[in-house]
Formats: sequence, C-alpha cells, structure tokens
Amino acid sequence: MQSIGVPFRAMMLTGNAPEKHIPHALRFANIIRNNSPTKANKGMTPLEKKAGKKLPINRRLLRAPIFCLCFAFVYEDQRAKHGRRGIACVYLGYDPVNNTYLVMDWSTQGEYYCADVEFFPTVFPYRANPQTIVGSINRYDDLAPHCTDPMPEHENAQIRESARQRGYRFSGGVPIANIPDVDVPPGDLDPAIFLLHDWGPDPLTWEEAMSMHDADQWIAADLIEKEQFKQLKVFDVVHRGQATSRGKRIFKYKEVFKRKFNPPDEVNPNGSLDKHKFRLTIAAYTRMLTEGIDYQEKNASTVVRAAVKMLLAIAVKHDYDIVLIDIATFFLYGDLDEEVYMEFPVRWAENGRSPPEFVWLLKKGVYGWPAASNGAQKKLKSVLTADKRFKQLTSDDCIFTSANSSSDGSCSTGSHVDDLFTIGDAKGIRLLTETLEKEFKIKTVVDPTSITGVQLARNREKKWAKLHLTDYTEKMLEDEQMLNSHPVGVPIDAGTGRDAITTR
Repeated sequence: MQSIGVPFRAMMLTGNAPEKHIPHALRFANIIRNNSPTKANKGMTPLEKKAGKKLPINRRLLRAPIFCLCFAFVYEDQRAKHGRRGIACVYLGYDPVNNTYLVMDWSTQGEYYCADVEFFPTVFPYRANPQTIVGSINRYDDLAPHCTDPMPEHENAQIRESARQRGYRFSGGVPIANIPDVDVPPGDLDPAIFLLHDWGPDPLTWEEAMSMHDADQWIAADLIEKEQFKQLKVFDVVHRGQATSRGKRIFKYKEVFKRKFNPPDEVNPNGSLDKHKFRLTIAAYTRMLTEGIDYQEKNASTVVRAAVKMLLAIAVKHDYDIVLIDIATFFLYGDLDEEVYMEFPVRWAENGRSPPEFVWLLKKGVYGWPAASNGAQKKLKSVLTADKRFKQLTSDDCIFTSANSSSDGSCSTGSHVDDLFTIGDAKGIRLLTETLEKEFKIKTVVDPTSITGVQLARNREKKWAKLHLTDYTEKMLEDEQMLNSHPVGVPIDAGTGRDAITTR
C-alpha cells in the first residue's frame, strides 16, 4: 500500500486532479513502480526480476508526469486543411501493453489513446480551474494555460478515436453489438451502393495472380506498369555493391493488385469491370516507424472542401464548363532528392542484369515512398507556373488560375493529389490541358458525376440552355414580342406551346 499509495497521492496533489482520475493515478503509479529498481531486488526492477535479465526503460514512460498538459496529434486525413494539428488534452498515463498514451480531451472530457503526443511537463490544466485550487498548489498557477472558467460539462461527450480504433467496434455509425449476425440476402442490397461480382478476391502476390482465371489481364496490367516506368525513366539498374558500399538501405518491393469496377448505371444495373490495375510499390512505410515521429503525416496538401464549393459556385454563376482531369501514374513524376535503392522483380530484368546481384537506383518517386506525393506536387506546380500563364493562389496553394483571362481565357483548377477539378471557358480549359500534356499523361472527364468523393447533380435545363444559348435567346425575344402584341386578359392559344400570360 505504501509503495503505490505514496506516489499516487503525490500525483493527485501535483496535478490537482479530481477524484474521477484516481484509477488513472493508481494504474500509472503501479507502472512506474514496476519499472523502478529496488534494494529488495538487488537493483533490479520488478519487471526485470520477472524476466530474469536487464531490460531497457521505455523512453515514452519518461516523457512527462501524469495530469500535465499535452496536445494529441490529429492526422491530416482526420482534419480540415490548415486545421488544428493537435487537441489540448490532459495526460492520463502510459499504456505499456500497446505502447501508447491515454489522454483526455480538455473540452469534451472524452478519453482515448494516441501514439503521437506533444507534452508540456510543467503545465497542469487542472490548476487553472479556480474551483479546484488546493492550498499552496496555487503558486504554480502562472504555469497553467489561460483558462479561467470551470471545465465545461457535456452530457453526451463523444470519445475521440482514430479511424482504425473505430473500425474495431463500429460499422457505418452503428455499434457492431447492435448488428444482427445474420446473412443478408443479395436481393435486399441497394444496387446503387453495393456491387456484386464473381471475380473473386484481388490477388496478393504475382504467383497468386498467375493462378487465377484472369491471369492474362494481370500480365497486361504488369506490362503497362513496366512500360510507364521506362518511359518516365524512374530508375537506373546498378550493382548491389554500390548501395552497400555507401551504407544505404535497399528497400524491398511490394506488388499491389486491384480490380477497378464501374458503379451501377442504367446499362449495367449490377455494375461492370473497368480494368485490372497493377502497381509496383516500394516497401518503405516502416522507414518512418520511429518513436515520437509522426509517420502517418502525408507530404502533399490537397484542395480544401470550401474551395471546391467556391469553384462550383463560380462555375454556376458564369456558366463555365466543369472538367475533371486525372494524371496517370502521378507519383512517378516527382524527382527524388536523396539516394534510394530498391529491389525489383526478376521478370522485369533486362540485358542479363537481374536480382539479387543488381538493384534499382530510383530517380523518381514511386508509390509507397513517403515523399512521392510531395515531389509530384512540386512537379505539377513547376509545370503550371513555368511560363507564368497560371498563378498559384496564396489562400490555397492547391488552386491555380489563369493569369490573363482576357487573352488566355478563364480557367481555375484545384489539385487533389492526381485529380484536378477544373472550371472555365473553352479557351481557358484548352490552355490548361495543353500545358499539362507537355509533361503529363492526362485523362479528362467533362461534366463529372463526382469530384473528391462528392456527387454532383446535373442541371438538365442549364445544360440545354448552355448548348442552345442562341436559339434560347431568340425564343425569349419571340415570346416577349408576342406578349406585347397580344390583347390583355385574353389567354394565349395553347397550340403555340407557350405558357399563359399570368404564368409568365
């Protein structure tokens, strides 16, 4: 009781923590004791005594005291662009089983685990609450954040958790415990949402792909990927000794197979197969697995959702065309600023230079490399701004607009990785596509049905008026002349196809 009780009470007093955090303090005090050497164990910790050998002390355990201020990192795919990168939290201790931290959101009081946390060991949020000041602890009040009001209480505080954590217990916003464990008949599925096919699962290896009934399609997809690598000069074949002599790591490769399907439509109500897609990627994800480093942060920004809405509003107001431009194998265009070596498949060997004796020295970014998207985005920016006919906005670095709309036409585009959402007139869009085709291989879709995951509803009347603007204007002038010459109060003949006077 003394071994745990003394540090437990010290933690509660130092952090000025409320009684609801007593279990956290007891648990954390027990973790510290298990990692602290004692005379009874002859200088060994209880965990070392149990293991029978010397153990390294986890650096995360020593980061900060319990109940201090910390900011839990918010990953880019979970926040709005330029949004908050961290959430102000109270540190509730370290979890040695999962090697992560337990924190409490200061605003919602929701508790959750987070692996990437920035600590402020000398700042204790509970000391800033005037209702919980205890004795001489108030001498530390100047170290607390600027918070003078009591902690807000939320009746339905939601627990903040990552997408991976939610996936274990939730499905479509419904707790898994509330979903009946029964088979769903195929006839009950909405064909607009689900696509049923009998192609089987996507293969995981090349050997598995060759054993399937569509092996010929996978071979064709592999040849397309190989040809793209050669056209863009992605690699140089070098001897393995070049990498080892310079102390460079040689990364393995990973093959990714994916069947792409078209959504259901009127012609194919059950959907249809689009293509077989093959990607040769680099297995460099574990390269960033370092304690305290945010290895899930992406390296390229994307256009914000509010900017997309603004572009749509401008397109509707000025009757602009809407075009979605897709850049094929976008990541392969970015240049690398460091030496990166990679293994490659034996079937891609040429001129007798095959692995394991030879490896690739990458010159361009490939899928799987952490900085590939960033390098490709830099390439896109340099292509669009090279001749100064397009300029980059300062409010959103992913939006480019035509610099001289009077001579080059009006055009604006927002980049979302390899997808460019574009609006403008025919002259401006033609200028953009010609500029991109100088360096990239692109595919354009006019009047797309969806952009960046948002479905667009097509206005048929707007489309009709746009295609037949001259006839539409003449029709309006004819109607106006007829209305002015017709006697007041007498209905217009229905046979003319015109509306009644009162309706107009």
